[in-house]
Amino acid sequence: DDPEKPLTYKGVVYNEMKGAYSDPDRRLVESAQHSIFPDTTYGVESGGHPRHIPDLTYEQFEAFHRDLYHPTNSRIYMYGDDDPDRRLELLEEYLADFEPWDISSVVQRQSRFDQPRHQALPYPVSADGDNNKGMTTVSWLLQDDLEAETIMALHILEHILLGTPASPLRKELIESGLGEDLAGVGMESELMQLYFSVGLRGVEGARVGEVEELILKALESLASAGIDPDAVAAALNTTEFRLRENNTGSYPRGLALMLRALSSWLYDRDPLEPLKFEAPLISIRTKAAPDAGFFEKMIREHLLANNHRTTIVLEPDEKLAAAEEAEETERLAQVRARMDEAELQTHVANTLELRRL
Repeated sequence: DDPEKPLTYKGVVYNEMKGAYSDPDRRLVESAQHSIFPDTTYGVESGGHPRHIPDLTYEQFEAFHRDLYHPTNSRIYMYGDDDPDRRLELLEEYLADFEPWDISSVVQRQSRFDQPRHQALPYPVSADGDNNKGMTTVSWLLQDDLEAETIMALHILEHILLGTPASPLRKELIESGLGEDLAGVGMESELMQLYFSVGLRGVEGARVGEVEELILKALESLASAGIDPDAVAAALNTTEFRLRENNTGSYPRGLALMLRALSSWLYDRDPLEPLKFEAPLISIRTKAAPDAGFFEKMIREHLLANNHRTTIVLEPDEKLAAAEEAEETERLAQVRARMDEAELQTHVANTLELRRL
């Protein structure tokens, strides 16, 4: 605004992402995902990291939009009992203005780790905070190209382990006294490769390492000693009831079904597969008969015997926020130092014109 005043960064997304990075829960979830998928699109910040957003050039921004925000890269979905011919007429009105565009938006597949990995990261807290404790999650990348039945069974396993106050893994974590509440996303199946994540928030720094040990010990006990058959039956019944009722509450049912279809469709798999639950549910019920050890085998195969595991620890840092602000101030000071008087005046004029527009 004024050549005599310091430069500042402004922007809706920029401020949004600064706010997001001040949320420790979000930092934990993002850090876990990045650790599981370090070599793929999922290994970077989808909203843009505040430190790097100012590096984005207009040319890069424009090229990204031109290449990816194009009908060639779209999925078009309609829901309801309207006239299919009218649907095609509506699509033609829109698509007629475009030509095919040669662009690949395929998500890279993460190669598997030979050994589990550990990472400790800071997160900002205030010096006078009354809850400046650590947070941790343990995450596994699951097997590739799982069938719809296996994906459904993994969701049922998640419900068995974490879905209710009486769930064995949830109960073990909460009653351990190591932390204050669960952390992690559970079973994440909307990405190209599934992953499972669980942990605790509000952990005293000296005891953070005990959480991973407790999780692995609890899973080993369930795989060896067995899961309560009543817990398995309850999870199966809950899953079947939800699928049959298909009650999305105030959320439009058509959108709920679209999101379920996209979990497969986005990765060039059959969009209808995730909507078919009758046959896989019957098969899982048969395989999960009492004493069959079906879910116990899943724990061992997909989690305990799986070396693609990461443990993320977020440690409270009272100086981090101030350090990040100081870094931004210094960076802007260096930008300003490279400007002569004419460039500063041009900058002020551009700011005023942007406001006017």
